[in-house]
Amino acid sequence: MSRAALLPAGADPFLIAYWLRNYATWAQFVDELRITVSGALEPEVLAYIEGLVAAAPNATMTHIGHRTDHGKMIGVLVDQTDAAHVMLCEDDAYIRRPGIVDECFRFAEDGGLVATPRDSYASVEVTGAAAATFGEGFSFWPCFVFVAREHLLATDRQFGATLWKAGETVLGHTLRGQSVADTFVWASYQLRSMGLAERVLDNHRMSGQRIPDDAPWVHVGSLSSGYGWAYLSDIGEEQYAIEVEHFARLPPGNAAQRVAWWDRSWAAARGAIPGYHRRYGEALAKFRGDIGLTAGMIDTMKQSHDSIVTWAER
Repeated sequence: MSRAALLPAGADPFLIAYWLRNYATWAQFVDELRITVSGALEPEVLAYIEGLVAAAPNATMTHIGHRTDHGKMIGVLVDQTDAAHVMLCEDDAYIRRPGIVDECFRFAEDGGLVATPRDSYASVEVTGAAAATFGEGFSFWPCFVFVAREHLLATDRQFGATLWKAGETVLGHTLRGQSVADTFVWASYQLRSMGLAERVLDNHRMSGQRIPDDAPWVHVGSLSSGYGWAYLSDIGEEQYAIEVEHFARLPPGNAAQRVAWWDRSWAAARGAIPGYHRRYGEALAKFRGDIGLTAGMIDTMKQSHDSIVTWAER
């Protein structure tokens, strides 16, 4: 039975480089890694990413030259592979205990589904319909999912966000009002409707709480909100001001957490594409200052994350 890891990635070259260092610790448990990178890239930066992927075990990539919906990229990757079983990945989600990858694939190869629960992220009517159907209304994060490819193909293949009009039916419930669901929520409910044996594990998504020492993985979360948008972007001054205000309204520590991981991946790539590396660092430092964070605050946050990292950073 063949196994594929599927990664829909943003265009941040140093975040990709950092993720691939983590991948090296568990690559032995998959037959291929397929990456789709979306976003505009300068030729030198694209060449750098292509070189990283070429050097990674059994890895291939495609590049889409504009920011692309996460769900659409999942669909592209599912279509690209012929593997019997797949693992859905995200570029801000890291494996801490490599053996968990083999364990989860084995469960999927026995006919089951491994995933991590995602609360909310959908309209109340939708989660209510899910709770009535499954006994609980959670969906799955689109990372740390292990399942037979045929089951993903048996859905309607709409892996992105979903919009339903009033009067449409979801899981046997007729909606009274317009309803929405975030990326992979509707696909999750379709998978759950197949009656597969489920192994539901904690996502260990970082939101200020301590990550247990024995956590098999960690999901930092929301790192796609940086490169090409908050910094090194062409969104214009007005949109940039809105973005700065948005970060200022985040829960305490959330902005520093994101900046700390962007800074960590940037620092780990010191020496790569030097001119661009310098521009990246300057742009990130400007954004950090604009949202009211100091270098010392970020260093402290990074130190608090050090125990989470179980892979080589350089």
